[in-house]
Amino acid sequence: MLPKTNIRQIHVYVSKNGEVQVYLGQPEKIDDNYLVWQRGNFFNISRILRNGPEGGNDYQFFVYFIYSRFREGPYTHSNPVFFFLAALPPVAENKVIVTNNPDGWENYASAGIIRLGENDNFVVKWNINYSNVSSFQVYLVNPSGQRYLGYSQSNYLVWSTQNPNISPEFRAGPQYDTHYKFLIYPLKPDHAPGHPSFYGPFETGYVRKVR
Repeated sequence: MLPKTNIRQIHVYVSKNGEVQVYLGQPEKIDDNYLVWQRGNFFNISRILRNGPEGGNDYQFFVYFIYSRFREGPYTHSNPVFFFLAALPPVAENKVIVTNNPDGWENYASAGIIRLGENDNFVVKWNINYSNVSSFQVYLVNPSGQRYLGYSQSNYLVWSTQNPNISPEFRAGPQYDTHYKFLIYPLKPDHAPGHPSFYGPFETGYVRKVR
């Protein structure tokens, strides 16, 4: 039985192939009993491990409970876990696409049009290395010029009225029969206020939403 009360933080460490354990991250909420570690997940994951686990390696995980004056642990599992090599994203590195599902890779920008079903979303998605990135700034190019669309700490941005990370100017969502092009600027974690350190842009072709 793991402790449940008076915990200030939960820290998760990981050891790769029997090496010294390093800090992996902590759950997003103190009452969460899990931590998601995968490529593209920025939430409370150590910067150097944001590309996710590497296939072909054994990993052992250690959990520490942090109290006001001491920590308890580690709690771990009996044997290391072997991770198989996962399939690579079906698009080239540094490629940006427009698709209708955060989990998909079908690139509608290559055809120039996107038609959304009832349960679809307008998604800008990219395959960019995450290990030295704090967030991604997304701009769009439309007939009015280049404008700031929003930001993401994952490998995609959903352009919808429900996403608070979208600029208020574009909260209404993409308009029908308007051509859009998207630019991605990865922002480095060591940027100073007023002097951001970024690179890019990585961009899509033009795409328009049709009925």
